[in-house]
Amino acid sequence: AVVSTQSTGTLLDQYPAFLFRPMAKITSLIVLMAFVITVSSRSFPLRDWCVHRNSFLYSYSSGTSSYNSLSSAQTACLQRTDCGGITQEPYNSNRYTLRVGPTLHKGQSPSGETSWTVCIRVDKDWCRADKSFLYSYSSGTSSYNSLSSAQTACLQRTDCGGITQEPYNSNRYTLRVGPTLHKGQSPSGETSWTVCIRVDKDWCRADKSFLYSYSSGTSSYNS
Repeated sequence: AVVSTQSTGTLLDQYPAFLFRPMAKITSLIVLMAFVITVSSRSFPLRDWCVHRNSFLYSYSSGTSSYNSLSSAQTACLQRTDCGGITQEPYNSNRYTLRVGPTLHKGQSPSGETSWTVCIRVDKDWCRADKSFLYSYSSGTSSYNSLSSAQTACLQRTDCGGITQEPYNSNRYTLRVGPTLHKGQSPSGETSWTVCIRVDKDWCRADKSFLYSYSSGTSSYNS
């Protein structure tokens, strides 16, 4: 039979065919649309503000460039196309000013300015290396009773590449310049810590794929 194409024809003539498909397919379409909306609403990567002591950026941003609070300045900066960061002016009632930059003059401020720039949020951690050491003590106080105190101090230094515990010195934790870690080479059994990036590992499946050669030791398991 020939289906009529006139306006008086059947519902099939007047509406999209997918409306008459099984309900399971319509449900799948709705789920897919919800998934796309969810994924597209996520913002990548995660942004954060990095603080830089004794640092500055050149040139004020266009429009209003001076704010009373850091949060107000950050909000305004993210809405500008010519804002490369924020510089706090200790000589101007500690006002937060929007700067063009984009070059950050790190550690070069003669007036003790502090600056903030947008950076990618990274979870840092401390990686331990047994029987390892770093050369040279950091400037200033370089020996601490606890690992946590040494870690806090190290993160505030520009010349600290890590921490080495000295078993020959009452197990004191010392700030070292490094940056090279001499892993597994300590003749006195020193232990060291360096800052590393925390990475969440996962397993990715690859169908119809293989790797060559068995690992040493037991290489076959039931689960």
